[in-house]
Amino acid sequence: MSHSLRKRITKSDATLAMSLIVAVCIWMAGAWALPLLWGCLALALLTAYCVLEMNNRCHLMRERSRMMSSVFLLIIASFGMLHTDGRALTVALTISILNYRLLVSYQQKNAVWPAATAFMMLGISICLFPPLILLTPFIWFGCHHHIQILTRQVWRASLLGLITPFIYALLYMLWKGIAPLDYILSSVSTSSPLFCGFSAYPLPPLPILVSSGALILLALWSIAHFGRTSNKDNTRTRLSLEMLTMEFYFLFLLAALFPQDIQVLMAAILVVAAPLIGHYVTLADGRLHDFAFWLWTLVFIALGVLNKCNLWNIL
Repeated sequence: MSHSLRKRITKSDATLAMSLIVAVCIWMAGAWALPLLWGCLALALLTAYCVLEMNNRCHLMRERSRMMSSVFLLIIASFGMLHTDGRALTVALTISILNYRLLVSYQQKNAVWPAATAFMMLGISICLFPPLILLTPFIWFGCHHHIQILTRQVWRASLLGLITPFIYALLYMLWKGIAPLDYILSSVSTSSPLFCGFSAYPLPPLPILVSSGALILLALWSIAHFGRTSNKDNTRTRLSLEMLTMEFYFLFLLAALFPQDIQVLMAAILVVAAPLIGHYVTLADGRLHDFAFWLWTLVFIALGVLNKCNLWNIL
């Protein structure tokens, strides 16, 4: 019964609609008149739409399902600390557009425009969180090995797209009288224990630590399942999910190196992990995975209540 119920949930078209309703109700609970919540909710919904379209266009699952975008909506709704964090949600949106534009251009002969727009999104995310510049060579590797579109023309277009946001950001800083180098150094040196030592950085607040830990554990569980069953997927699906897995491991490493910015990285990790989690909950078979599905559901329900109602002090 549990197995059939889980399958009906993951394959039903109504799941996405219900996830959307639940996410909006949780997000706006008790603060319908707050403009910041509406703006951040719009960013989250746009990101969920990108995840949905990426699944539709790239056929990331062997069976028809809307669980990838549903997973994103429900988990982001349970992370109350992100509901007013426009910076984190903007980074998540840019990374989702980046992956969407690259994955849909799989093996295209002249993917100049998709590469330019994708790397422009990466440039915007770097402006918001400079350490993400370290992600650039991994994306270029993914374009070569996983997406198989990297040519000289595509590389030049990606470089042009990458530097375009920097040009606008530089002009804005000069207009405001901000020294660009000072901004970059302060963004890195005040965030990373590599510069000041790990002892200078306490653990993140308990809500962020537990929520990000639950997300990372679920993502690792899903990646392990994908690794065992990837031979059942077609080549495009396997390569696309492998690229998302590579991005997840990189963002996980950044979260360890920049603990003070883990809230920004939580949203980015969720964007790349949602397709992997959706792939897992939809395609996994067996009683163990049925139990895990309901267990993780209860975990994120509990996190949603604790985060939204600020009940952590009780614990």
